[in-house]
Amino acid sequence: MTFGSEQVRVFVPGRSLGFIGRFKELKQYKQFVIDQTRRKLQIRYNRSLLGWAWSLIHPLAILLIYTLVFGTILAGERNIVPNPDGLESFGHFLFSALVIWFVFQQVSTTAIGAFAESLMLRKRLYFPPTAPIIAGVVAGLVGNGVEIVVLLVAFLVVGSVSMTFLGLLFVVPLTAMFALGVGLVLAPLNARFRDVGHLYQVILRLAFFTTPIIYTADVVPETYAGVPLRRLLQLNPVSWMTEASRSLTFSQQWPNGEAWLVMSSAAVLSLCIGWYVFHRLVDDVVEGF
Repeated sequence: MTFGSEQVRVFVPGRSLGFIGRFKELKQYKQFVIDQTRRKLQIRYNRSLLGWAWSLIHPLAILLIYTLVFGTILAGERNIVPNPDGLESFGHFLFSALVIWFVFQQVSTTAIGAFAESLMLRKRLYFPPTAPIIAGVVAGLVGNGVEIVVLLVAFLVVGSVSMTFLGLLFVVPLTAMFALGVGLVLAPLNARFRDVGHLYQVILRLAFFTTPIIYTADVVPETYAGVPLRRLLQLNPVSWMTEASRSLTFSQQWPNGEAWLVMSSAAVLSLCIGWYVFHRLVDDVVEGF
């Protein structure tokens, strides 16, 4: 609309925007997302002596602890899958799946928390509600990229690398899409009830041990006490993603067509459902804040 000699932009209620309209609005705020991403990267390790070194220290510390506990103390080396170069390192075996878990964990938890953190700012400045979520997720994926580079270097050091590593260029985005969908569903609920975020952390800890990361799906019994354990394991899309990552890096084999179909379908379906549910709930949350 025109006010005097100046053009004034009027923001219509978010409810008037459809499924596609939300994407178009987010695209219009591309520069805002870029600026927020840059800012999050700049302040991520602000006032820290080691700075970005923490992006390496944290995952490597987890890897060292898990390797010691599950690989050495609990003799996890017995469950290592064959490696074409004869590599029998439990650390490499574990890290090959752990990097995908880090992606899922980072993207989903960031998406859940970023929206709640942005509500005060949104009172003073209009922007699409998904903008801070996308910015936070992208900034976090930079750290995940560092971890993947470390994984590649770890295999290069022992001379066990093949072209199958390129498959991670597909598995990582599919994992991020699936995790973003999960985060979008829970983000508005967490903004209203902060218990959701705390409960999700508990669920993540449980999900870690029910996902083939420190073991392979083959060691899980078909049934236990009449419960189809392996079938239940396959219902978890992250299980397919961690297994695919290990197959590409440690076993140096391409996952079969079924694995790619499951991962792709889960990623697209999760993102679409998350996008829809988020925008169905977000306006009520914003108005009631």
